[in-house]
Amino acid sequence: MKVSVSLRTLCVFLRLGLLALAFICLFYAPASAQTCGANCTVVYAGDDADDLCYTRDHTTCPGGNFSLTISFGQTVDFFQPVGVASFDAHTATSGTCGVNPPHTCTPDGNFRAPGSGNMVNGTDYPVAFNGGALGIGSHPFFCTPHGFSMTTGTITVIADATSTSVVRSSGPNPSIVGQSVQFKATVSNTIIPGTIPTGGVTFEDFGVPISSNLPLDGAGSATFTTTSLASGTRSITAVYTPDVTTFSGSNSNASPLSQLVEDFSITISNPAGAASPGGNYDYTGTLSAIDSYPNSVNITCQGSTPGTCALLTPANPVPMGSGFTVRASNPSAAPIFSFNIQGIGTSTPTVTHAFPVTLNVGSFNLGTPNPSTVTAVQGNPSNTTAFQVSALGGFSGEVDMSCPAPPPGVTCIFSNGSATQALFLGVGQTINDTLTLNTSSSLAAGPYTVTMQAAPLSGTSQTQDVSLTESSATQANTFIYFGDTPDGQTQHNVNPPHTLLLDSPLNFNVSAYNEDVANANGVTLVLVFTEPFKSASATPGGTCTNTSSVEITCDLGIITPSAPWIKTVSFSIVPFPGRSLDFAAILSESNKNATAKPTHLSWTTFYRYRPMMRPGQKPGNTNPK
Repeated sequence: MKVSVSLRTLCVFLRLGLLALAFICLFYAPASAQTCGANCTVVYAGDDADDLCYTRDHTTCPGGNFSLTISFGQTVDFFQPVGVASFDAHTATSGTCGVNPPHTCTPDGNFRAPGSGNMVNGTDYPVAFNGGALGIGSHPFFCTPHGFSMTTGTITVIADATSTSVVRSSGPNPSIVGQSVQFKATVSNTIIPGTIPTGGVTFEDFGVPISSNLPLDGAGSATFTTTSLASGTRSITAVYTPDVTTFSGSNSNASPLSQLVEDFSITISNPAGAASPGGNYDYTGTLSAIDSYPNSVNITCQGSTPGTCALLTPANPVPMGSGFTVRASNPSAAPIFSFNIQGIGTSTPTVTHAFPVTLNVGSFNLGTPNPSTVTAVQGNPSNTTAFQVSALGGFSGEVDMSCPAPPPGVTCIFSNGSATQALFLGVGQTINDTLTLNTSSSLAAGPYTVTMQAAPLSGTSQTQDVSLTESSATQANTFIYFGDTPDGQTQHNVNPPHTLLLDSPLNFNVSAYNEDVANANGVTLVLVFTEPFKSASATPGGTCTNTSSVEITCDLGIITPSAPWIKTVSFSIVPFPGRSLDFAAILSESNKNATAKPTHLSWTTFYRYRPMMRPGQKPGNTNPK
């Protein structure tokens, strides 16, 4: 049967895009072609008069190159409606060319209609693209309408789309951390439901794998059991990985399965504790529920604990959401304890959490002074006693030294030169220190006990006693003079000025004489100059020090009232040019009599310049003219 010219013309218009009345092309659709089935696509032979070889489902009239995309396993039914001329049509590839005889492949491997190859009107020519040469990929085909040129087409076969679902197959929701929960994932073929995907799935929690790639069973399912879900609201998904290219991978259900995992946390607000031996330290803790954990918790101490460590309040088990106090102590100083305060839930399965804490049970030791007995003369310092302060156990920190209540007239002086001293001990450190007792002249002779104290910033102080024996002072009387003898006859006159030549030293002796019946103790000689000197030396030099450019200090020690009675220091002083050597000599002693003679002398000197001499001038002529 021939189609009218007007209808043929309309199809040409449709092909040219001038009119989109696709329903006209449905004119050719016979009922027999609809038996192709749900997984079948019908491709129609077109009108030879208009050079139309194929149309998709007879709804368009594309002509030219025809493209079609199907999923793996689907069938394409080439169908030529009644009333259309026969076509020599076939595919250009081998494969399963038909699902029902007599539609078979030709010896050259191409799909072709039986016999001459011409398609029979009203006949289905199904081709199943389900593997082999007709599997995943692109497959060309063509037809040659009678009297017209060849028209080509391409059929592209893609992998079957899949969907993955996850359900909870066993275990409660919510569960408790550590409780067993099983999940089941099922992968379905959304294109051909009867074809079960193969491969495996990986279960994930918030996108993080929690299982290996588990193989699918014959029903496309896999199960996963875990006791390791973290606390909180979990998001469970499964990722499908196909083992063949005929199935496409897919994430699990784009709404994931929600699993609530109940738990609790334990926190200690003051985990770093410190106590003295036998002292207590209280840790303050809190229990907090995660996702409504309902059970109470038993609080214990776990690990290398100190001598005593136990829940103080409230009694075990502690209700969820409550605060609690754990008290720890140790009878003696020890290295720092590192242990856990542990909470054990009363539910099944047992949930255990621990919080790490430390306890520094440290002290220090104030050693016995050596010597423990010192002596002093009224108004003089005692001899020095030495002692040690040592850190014990894990102790570290500041220890303050003092004498809290010394006898009136006694002052404690530590190595820093003060009545108090702060010592800073590190763990295991020992500090050596000294103590000197200064006594006033009003302190009566006799025995005294001075208590020395070492006090930490917190904790118990320690003390040691020092015995002081104070003796009466025997006063002596010394005086100084310029010269070598104490008779006053050969002493240098201290007042008249002396004149020095350029770079000449001033050499003189200063002597101290004890005219009393007792030793003169702590005798010190100091020379103070009005201007800086260029150089200075003293003999004996071991007892004198240039304390500055204008001062020399000499320690004369003790001068006895018997031979030699006298201590003499020889000085050699060089002034700077144009400067004088005016100075005062000052003598002091620790036990001088109240009626002692003056101990202050002064000396005056001048510097004389040598005048310039003209050529031929006689020496001694100071007139340069």
